[in-house]
Amino acid sequence: MAAAVPPRAGRGAGRGVSAPVPPTTSSRAAPPTMRVKIAEPTNKETSPVQNRSLGDETLAQSQNNLREYSLLIEYKHLQMHAPGGVYVMPQFDTLRIWHGIIFIRQGFYRQGVFKFVISIPEEYPEARPTVTFFSHVFHPLVHPETGELDLSVAFPTWRAGKDYVVLVLAFLKKIFYQKDLFTTRNAPNAHASELYQNNRKEFIEKVEACVRDSVSTVLENSPESSIKFAEFNSSHEKIREALLDRQEPTEKEQKEGFFRWFTNVFVDQLSSASSAAVAAGTSSSPGTAYPQSRK
Repeated sequence: MAAAVPPRAGRGAGRGVSAPVPPTTSSRAAPPTMRVKIAEPTNKETSPVQNRSLGDETLAQSQNNLREYSLLIEYKHLQMHAPGGVYVMPQFDTLRIWHGIIFIRQGFYRQGVFKFVISIPEEYPEARPTVTFFSHVFHPLVHPETGELDLSVAFPTWRAGKDYVVLVLAFLKKIFYQKDLFTTRNAPNAHASELYQNNRKEFIEKVEACVRDSVSTVLENSPESSIKFAEFNSSHEKIREALLDRQEPTEKEQKEGFFRWFTNVFVDQLSSASSAAVAAGTSSSPGTAYPQSRK
């Protein structure tokens, strides 16, 4: 006689309905049931405010890229139009800091070797750059403590599209030769200006002292500088010979090289920046397994 099977708790319990329990084929316990919740994709669109903010960010990035491109073009032209005896090179990790050096051939500052830094703001060419001497320069237009050159004498109002870094370099060279700049009113180094006008002998002595200091410290290099000085050795001679033997690329080769850089590097960077900005505006919300769809 078969034994009665107790009713299974569930749909039939409490209604007098017996549900047979299937016999087990193994003594192993059945694995626990796992309940997985799958997030549904959302089609939530960004708000007009978010879209406007995203558009502003993309526009700002594009404008910044264009400024960088414009600065590259300006530096390229600077190689042909820089004043004699003046050399500049951008810092390795940023295009907005240029390290430079000027060699003085005659005048009060002859034989001087003065290092400087040009800081170009992000707003350039709308905003004026700044020039700071790394070497000590005793001059009426150079601040005695900060080393900053007073550019307001030549550029009282910076005019975008008319004033460029090359003009700043031309003025930088001019301050060592043009004597009327030694008597500028409200000069940042009033003591130097006063000595030039009233005690020329002491002024010349201090100038000569700063020239000697510039030569004796020429091997002291700023860690960030892209222009570094070192003692001359045999390896430098090999480099010098290689530079003298190097053939300059033709104008056609220069144009082709620039076109390759513009299409393969600059345009790709601009496209990547725009794509990243778009992706940031369509990211999924917390708890959602799928990204938001883009309309």
